[in-house]
Amino acid sequence: VPPTSAPTVKASTKPGTKAAAAPVVVEATGLTPGSTYRIELVTGQVLGTGVVGASGTISVTVKLPSNLGTGEHEIKTVVTPPTGLPITVIDPLFIDWSGSIAAEPDNAGYTARDPKRVLDTRTGSKLEANSTRTLEIGPGWNVDAGVRAVAVNVTATQSAGDGYVTVYPCDSDRPEASTLNLIAGSDVANMALVMAAPGDEICLYSTAATHLVVDISGYFTTVSGERMSGHGPTRVVDTRKAEPLSTGATLEVDVIGAGLAPETSSAVLLNVTSTRAGAAGYLTVFPCGGNAPEASNVNFEQDTDVANNVAVKVGERGSVCIFTSAPTDVIVDLEGSFGTGGDGDLMSMVPGRVVDTRRAESATAPISTGAKLAAGATYEVDFVGPGMAPARTQAAVLNVTVTSGLSAGHLTVFPCGDSMPEASSVNYRSGVSVANLVTVDVDSDGKVCFYTSASIDLVVDVSGFYVSTAI
Repeated sequence: VPPTSAPTVKASTKPGTKAAAAPVVVEATGLTPGSTYRIELVTGQVLGTGVVGASGTISVTVKLPSNLGTGEHEIKTVVTPPTGLPITVIDPLFIDWSGSIAAEPDNAGYTARDPKRVLDTRTGSKLEANSTRTLEIGPGWNVDAGVRAVAVNVTATQSAGDGYVTVYPCDSDRPEASTLNLIAGSDVANMALVMAAPGDEICLYSTAATHLVVDISGYFTTVSGERMSGHGPTRVVDTRKAEPLSTGATLEVDVIGAGLAPETSSAVLLNVTSTRAGAAGYLTVFPCGGNAPEASNVNFEQDTDVANNVAVKVGERGSVCIFTSAPTDVIVDLEGSFGTGGDGDLMSMVPGRVVDTRRAESATAPISTGAKLAAGATYEVDFVGPGMAPARTQAAVLNVTVTSGLSAGHLTVFPCGDSMPEASSVNYRSGVSVANLVTVDVDSDGKVCFYTSASIDLVVDVSGFYVSTAI
């Protein structure tokens, strides 16, 4: 009996699940009854075989082997009819540095929204030390169907001690990775891209008792959204060359135009730094044209340098606004934009550690030196190639932590093929662990460079990649 419709074959895995022995669901329709099928890795390891029944369909579950390494893999399904040519379909598979399955970068465009608070534990109880709080992505988040990841700003406040917070999808095991580093009595914020879907839960684990505040600024979905383009980093504003902002002031920053984001951009990725603050306070970054929302992006103390990554919708006149609650200088670096002219789709994943200079050897951090970076050194990391990111990778989403610094300084993350820009990614103090999310282009060889002005240990966790849609 010949098939009644064009054949379809698809092998699917669930993003975020541990890859070892993970189920692979293979479904097919429109096949010729009596055909044989074989499901295998492109390397040749057979996962399953069978015969197509009278319905002309396949619906089977096979399992991945337990020893697949980090990087790109492919699942090949071959259907051989009694007569005629075989049908071969190859589905991609990427295993991240947490050992989990990454989401496919299938039209995962970004939708920016005005910042909205989705969690504030100060209205209830603190997280206890070594505990986890779950947060459901529900109707109040206003995300579309097909969401693959959410962009959230996470703030720890009133922490009882030093430590760290890890944000990750609850469907996954908690990874060896950190999102922000706690400082007793201080407010610390960092942005996170978290793999998620509607109805899923994201988990927030803390090693010390603390309150947490979470604001959503956008999401990635396969239904709509716009693609990413990288921009440097490029310095846009530095008020140290003019006048600091006064208490209650709002600074309007142009982000569209020559040397900046394209006219078609709906949102931008910024690194926003507070420096030389006259008192403790916070910065709120929002689209110009409306009032500042109940949200914060950068929390600073007097005379400290603090940076945070911000994904913000572009407002009226192609600008974004920055409100400050206390006098401070502000530095803004442009890292990327989202718009119709971009071609970078997000491949989201469970955070995984790829660099840790504190360790001479590590099974979970493949790049481990066991030695601090020297002051003035530039450290190259190859992110593209076998066991690393896909060949079409444009940019990496990295949570970069500086720890065990011997003095105050700054870290600049940039594509190795470029000259080091006038920009900073992490500002750190002696003996304090500081993290910041960084979105950085890879160079033509797939490399990213890390320059430090003082001797430090460096820890890098990967949260995702932007992969080009161009073939």
